[in-house]
This record gives sequence, structure tokens and C-alpha cells, in this order.
Amino acid sequence: HVVLLRAAVFFLFASSVWALLPLVARQMLGGTASFYGILLGAVGAGAIGGALVMPRLRARLDADGMLLLASLLTAAAMGALAFAPPPWLAVPLRAALGRG
Repeated sequence: HVVLLRAAVFFLFASSVWALLPLVARQMLGGTASFYGILLGAVGAGAIGGALVMPRLRARLDADGMLLLASLLTAAAMGALAFAPPPWLAVPLRAALGRG
């Protein structure tokens, strides 16, 4: 039950990225609707990459460890995005968010 509670808290705060992504793409990064689409695609690519490495991570980490790794990766990517990086760096950061 503790893992489910931690996951719920993680998703509560991580969902703010989705809510603010259009604003970040347009105003902070100076992008267009196409750039917003590229950022969304980067999240999808990161999610696929994360799914590919998931079996290896499960062999090494328990549920708490996986949630901790996802939380740290998400926090690092969100923190870096808060500093309005150049668009070429925002795309791999969004991919990292997809992995988390």
C-alpha cells in the first residue's frame, strides 16, 4: 500500500508538467505548435525507451527503488526545464521525463 501511495503522490506532482507544457513550449522556449508536437513526441520516445530498459531495472530494483529512480529522473528533468534551456536541450529533457 505504501508503494501505491508514493506512486499517487509522484503522479500528482509530475502531472503539472503536462498542464504547463503548452505554456513552457510557447513562452519560455519560444516555440510554435510544431515545437509543442516535437516535445510531446520526445516524451513518447522516452516512454518507449523506458519500457525497453524496464526488465533490466526490475531485475535490479524493487518497487521502491524503481519509484525512487523515476522520481529523481523526473525531478532533475523538471528542474532543468525550469531554467528555460535552449530548444535543442529541451527535447532530450522531455525524453528523460518520458522515461521517468
